[in-house]
Amino acid sequence: MTAETGTSKVTYDGGKDASLLVQRMGVVVGFSCPGQVDDCKPSEVELLFIGYTSDWTMKGQHTLNLLIDGKPTSAGKVDWDGQVLEAEKLVEYNDITISPELLVKLAGAKTVDVQIGVFEFSLTDANLASIRDIATHTGWAPKSVKKTP
Repeated sequence: MTAETGTSKVTYDGGKDASLLVQRMGVVVGFSCPGQVDDCKPSEVELLFIGYTSDWTMKGQHTLNLLIDGKPTSAGKVDWDGQVLEAEKLVEYNDITISPELLVKLAGAKTVDVQIGVFEFSLTDANLASIRDIATHTGWAPKSVKKTP
């Protein structure tokens, strides 16, 4: 798993500020391999969107829609979970497993806009760097982002 990196400001309903509903949003990218292995090539990768809210504003099974370099893609339904940190301080987890093909598209992207339910935000350079790091580690990085020795 990568460290959590923050996204752009979250909006809703065509660009309205959602900061009262979602104080901030973060992304974690990861994969797992069963058993004790030194080297593995996973069959899928996990994207975890972490929303810091004061109410269960993201609860439900929403579709994850992406706009990758201007091209729309639906990644499927996210799995939702939540955690109470303290009164009116909640963490909402929207988790989805993506294919190697979608990981390659994300890793090669210059811009990615995300929509989960009514909420919209853009992935930052740090988010995209985490995705590229995982893509490189799994061996799925597009040629344009592979590191040269």
